[in-house]
Amino acid sequence: MYMELHLTKREPAKHMADLIGYQCSPIETTFYDTKHMSIFFRALVEELVMLEEGVIFKINDDNDTSVFTRIFLIGACCDKPAQALLQHLPEPTAAFDCGRCEVQDFMVRTEHDDNVRSFAMILNAIEETDLRSNTRYDNLLNLKLLHEQMRESFSGGKKKSLIEQQKEAEKGILGPCILRELSFFYVGRGFMADTLHNVYMDAFKRLIPLWFDSDYRFEDWSIKSRLNELQLVFRKLHLPSNTSRLLRCLTLYSKFKANEMRILLLYGYVIFKNILGTKYYNHFLKLVLMMHFIRKSTN
Repeated sequence: MYMELHLTKREPAKHMADLIGYQCSPIETTFYDTKHMSIFFRALVEELVMLEEGVIFKINDDNDTSVFTRIFLIGACCDKPAQALLQHLPEPTAAFDCGRCEVQDFMVRTEHDDNVRSFAMILNAIEETDLRSNTRYDNLLNLKLLHEQMRESFSGGKKKSLIEQQKEAEKGILGPCILRELSFFYVGRGFMADTLHNVYMDAFKRLIPLWFDSDYRFEDWSIKSRLNELQLVFRKLHLPSNTSRLLRCLTLYSKFKANEMRILLLYGYVIFKNILGTKYYNHFLKLVLMMHFIRKSTN
């Protein structure tokens, strides 16, 4: 990211060294907030705006040709915390944290007397939930600014109570999206799904314990008793020659890194055939096929 900035912008960028430190240090990342992101991205956004207006590029050929070109950013791929910072939305797992839509959460009591936030929806609720768009985002931002002006005349408990009441109407908007200045960047669908964090380290990592964890050993989908058998079968598989990291023992599934999850899903799915129940295997196979299709379409 730093190397993408123009040379004249690198040194003067305010707090640049600190920001890089925040990104690299697991302790200081707690200070890596939207304000710092705005400072960090200011020079980059200015350069993107300049590219939208058009730049003359010289082609290294016999005629020394020059071409006027306009370049537009139409998509960004980030992990969830970074996307929340860029969109100026609540952190992941918070209320109205989804960057694609305005789904509202509700709290669910667990068997351990804790509360967890659920975003489950019925079909009607899905159809009625607004997607995030530039127009919708601008309207909600204006609403938030109006609410802030209204609250200036209140203080103490009354002001705090008013903030809580207005949060639902604001749908999680905390401020302007850093990339909103760009002509063809869409606040909602402009942020693309990240397979690393959304599939391999999220959906699939949540699915594996359902099969192997002892808490579900009496469920129809549990294959905990056949874990060692699966391990032996997997060791006989011939993985692609470009596989950079081999899986550890399947009994260590809870410690698998993203690449191990990726290999197990993309190439190890076949070991579950005739071990998982038919309906569960077929359901899993749909996820595998979808991921192979996505990989093929992006290569």
